[in-house]
Amino acid sequence: MLYSCAYTWHHGTTPEQVSRQILAAHEAGLIDPLTIRGYYSLVGGGAGFLVVEVEDPAALNRALAPSMSLMSWDVRALIERDYQQDLDEIRREVGQGT
Repeated sequence: MLYSCAYTWHHGTTPEQVSRQILAAHEAGLIDPLTIRGYYSLVGGGAGFLVVEVEDPAALNRALAPSMSLMSWDVRALIERDYQQDLDEIRREVGQGT
């Protein structure tokens, strides 16, 4: 399953703290069950998001939990869609309603 994991650093969090936490999570094996499909920072820093694929949502929770003292997380499950297919379906629905 895909998840959008948006983060915002808490006031006072430093890049060094975040770097140390990332290394600690990797060394503890917390990241291993995750496939990071995308990793983005927002302009200005201190916020961004990951697109993560993982079979067990509890593994995602375990991976993110240690960083919660440094940042807040907004995690949402994603459903992959086909835009063209959805557009064609909308056209059929609108056409049937007229």
